Amino acid sequence: MLYEFRSHGNATKGHKNICSVYGDVISLSQCKEWFSRFRSNDFDLKDRPRSGRPSELDNDVLTSLVESDPRLSSRELAEILDCDQKL
Repeated sequence: MLYEFRSHGNATKGHKNICSVYGDVISLSQCKEWFSRFRSNDFDLKDRPRSGRPSELDNDVLTSLVESDPRLSSRELAEILDCDQKL
């Protein structure tokens, strides 16, 4: 996306080029949003906080469990954390 922005600066053309190579991987409106960010000199690619239901898990605890035993299944992790496997 950044390559297309720097090459053409046009979201519609960039969207067309990206989809011709990778298939239908991004919508035109998403592409326009990214180009708008780039135009305002925002090149940060990290996820931004979003509204919605907050995570019910402590990600640090989950990370430490997975790092201590990478073979744990999602079912086992859900049991240890006392949560629904589908969360």
